[in-house]
Amino acid sequence: MRAAIAKVAKYFPTAIISGRSRDKVYDFAILTDLYYAGSHGMDIMGPVRESSDDPPNCIRSTDKQAGLGLQIS
Repeated sequence: MRAAIAKVAKYFPTAIISGRSRDKVYDFAILTDLYYAGSHGMDIMGPVRESSDDPPNCIRSTDKQAGLGLQIS
């Protein structure tokens, strides 16, 4: 399943959304090219992008699992 999700994420923005904590969701999948939403979407982190054109409501954040990423708040 992990390989299938990783393949889809190469071509389309892909997210895993769960009622569990974002840390727990990441621990299940361990794929850095995905968006992770925990706590029913209240805690969201996205993959690092090459572009500096971040959406206006995003801040750069250091995440202990995936390193630098986008934290959407």
